[in-house]
Amino acid sequence: MRSVVDSQTNALSLFDVVEEIEAKAIYARGETAPEAVPVSFNIVSMWERSSLATPEDKESCQLRIVNPSGKELARTEQVFNLNGQHVRSRVTLAVQQMPVKESGRYEVQMFERAGAKWKKVAAVPLTIRVVIREAGAPQRAS
Repeated sequence: MRSVVDSQTNALSLFDVVEEIEAKAIYARGETAPEAVPVSFNIVSMWERSSLATPEDKESCQLRIVNPSGKELARTEQVFNLNGQHVRSRVTLAVQQMPVKESGRYEVQMFERAGAKWKKVAAVPLTIRVVIREAGAPQRAS
């Protein structure tokens, strides 16, 4: 995904946005097939003050990725400020080299800090299709 922020309006444009990812691994004849395929992507979210009139310092959000079997594969956290004239903040969280083994519906979960605990505020589906094949062999989904 790529993004551009207009310097005059602060409008954000997103390019190469996906709803489905095909994760491919092609291995040479005679090699052992990999168990997982690494996938990298970015998630962009928008956060707003609870009360527009009240600044909020050091807000935290957390991203979790859960596979179709319910196992958490990745977790990352970001701290940001909603103070001064800034009532909203865009947060980009990077998922780097997350190993995926199975095709299906993954879930991108967003959390906000609520005291000492985390509160889930959003869950978005992400379909990942895993293709692992030997070079020269026909494609098959796992």
